[in-house]
Amino acid sequence: MVTNLPPQALAQYRRVVGSRTKDEKLQNLKIYLSMIPKHKGTAKLMVQVKHQISRLEMEIDEEHDQKRRRRSSLSTSIKIISKKSTIVILILSREKNDYLYFVKRIFGCIVNQIKREPFEITTTNTNGVNAILITSLLSSITEPELVDVVNKADIIVLITRDTIEAREDLNILTKLKTFNIYLINENSKVKLEELTKGINIIGNSKLLSESQIKEILTIKHNIKGARVIISNLSTEYSIEAAIARGANTKHILVTYSSPSNNIRSEEKIITDNIIPEVFKMDTINNGIKEKFIKTNLQCIGKIRVFTKHPMGDVEEESILMDEGSTVTDLATSIHKDIGRYLYYARIKRNKKDDWIKVGPSFKLEDRDIVELRMR
Repeated sequence: MVTNLPPQALAQYRRVVGSRTKDEKLQNLKIYLSMIPKHKGTAKLMVQVKHQISRLEMEIDEEHDQKRRRRSSLSTSIKIISKKSTIVILILSREKNDYLYFVKRIFGCIVNQIKREPFEITTTNTNGVNAILITSLLSSITEPELVDVVNKADIIVLITRDTIEAREDLNILTKLKTFNIYLINENSKVKLEELTKGINIIGNSKLLSESQIKEILTIKHNIKGARVIISNLSTEYSIEAAIARGANTKHILVTYSSPSNNIRSEEKIITDNIIPEVFKMDTINNGIKEKFIKTNLQCIGKIRVFTKHPMGDVEEESILMDEGSTVTDLATSIHKDIGRYLYYARIKRNKKDDWIKVGPSFKLEDRDIVELRMR
């Protein structure tokens, strides 16, 4: 290096050497280049620094391209299967062996179909539902690629070892607030409608008093008027989710890596933040698949409906509908003209049951078999 550089340039060079990331080094190199005096003695040095800058820019661009390709591959994998029958489940654990064991135990398959750092994608079809299982380590939760996965997932499943670890893991997941993502279930959600003045609280929470709720709204968030609907286990975290503009809320389910560690309710692992649903692995053999899929669907408010053509067999793949959907909703989801010309339907609630004739406004339940009839 040229020894007759000004002190500021020498100090800046030391910053270049001490850079921790490529982006930081690139920025420091550009500043260093601007500090080098332009004369014959520094011409060679300036060329070298420019080459370094050019090489770093190429490396950074390539890394960004790789990240974009990984995100694109995730989107493509999720789009491969019809969304009408698909649920995207993100499974997180502290150790890789925990999620490997969990997927093997529940679905009988191995996590190795598609590997994209920092996650892996496994697809499986079970009990009428196409499940895209995205598995990752909890420690990667704030990496950009995994945040993208969280946004695409229908539900988050956290595998943990005991109640104490569950609380710690849930507190780690609150970091997703930085990305405007909140993990909120039915038992903790809050609905908020801003008013001109006055705080009107509807409902009660075991975890917050009315005065605490008013303090959170008025003092911490400067909200002077609001109608607030509180759930049984609402926390300050769920109030923040209701206040946040454009917040993306996801359901979360906690399960244990060993069936012997099962607990009776989510109240055993209550934290100051996220209140999860709990999945107990107390079912053996094939029953555990059905229980896990049904629990996930209940969390996100979905039911499976199987269709049958009047002259054909029952479809193996279900259509996922919102809870409370009617026969008309089902028909319209298949095609708007089927909904328009729907006359009636025949329903089976159980394979052994007889067919019953129902009208277009009949409400469907999970695992119903439906035969639609047109006018």
